[in-house]
Amino acid sequence: ESGTGTQRSATMVMSVPSTRFDDAINALKKLDAEVVSSSVDAKDVTDQLVDLDARITTLKAEEQRYLALFNRANTVDEMLKVQSALSQLRTQIEQLSAQQKNMKDRVAFSTISLSVAPITTPVPNEPLTKWDPARTFSAAATALVAMLRAFADVAIWLLVFGWIPLVALAIALVATRTRRPTKAPAA
Repeated sequence: ESGTGTQRSATMVMSVPSTRFDDAINALKKLDAEVVSSSVDAKDVTDQLVDLDARITTLKAEEQRYLALFNRANTVDEMLKVQSALSQLRTQIEQLSAQQKNMKDRVAFSTISLSVAPITTPVPNEPLTKWDPARTFSAAATALVAMLRAFADVAIWLLVFGWIPLVALAIALVATRTRRPTKAPAA
C-alpha cells in the first residue's frame, strides 16, 4: 500500500493455481477499485520440459551401461573408475530431476500482479463564502499555537543536546591555552 489521501494505491502479487486462474481473475474484476496496472505471468515451458525429459532419459540409459561395465569390471581400479563416473551421472540425474519438478510446479501456478487504487468521486467545489473574521482568527490562533509548539520542541532538543557543543568548545579552549608556551618576562 502506498500514497496518502486521494492518491492511495495497493500492489498485490499472487500465485494462483492454474486450475483456479479464471476464478481469481473474475474475483479481482469485482473489486471496487480502479485497476492501475496488471500483468499475468504463465510461461509455456513445454519445450524445456521435453528437453529435460530427453536429457534425463539419456543419462539413465548411460547409467545402465555403466552399471553393466561395473558388473564386468575385473580389477578394483576399474570398479573405482566406473563408480566415480556413476556417481557423477547420478548427481546430474538428480539435478535435472529437481529442475524438472520445479518447472512442473511453476507450470501449475500463474502469477498475477495487480496495482489498484480506490475509485474516487470528485468532490464538488464549495461555493465561495463570505469573509468570516471569526474563522480567520481561529486559523491564525491555530497557526500561532503550532508555531509555539515547534519553538518549544526546538528548545527541548537544545536543552537535551545543546550542552555537547559547549563542552567540546570548552575542551578545545582549555587544550589551546595549555599548549601555548608562556612568555618569559622581559628583563
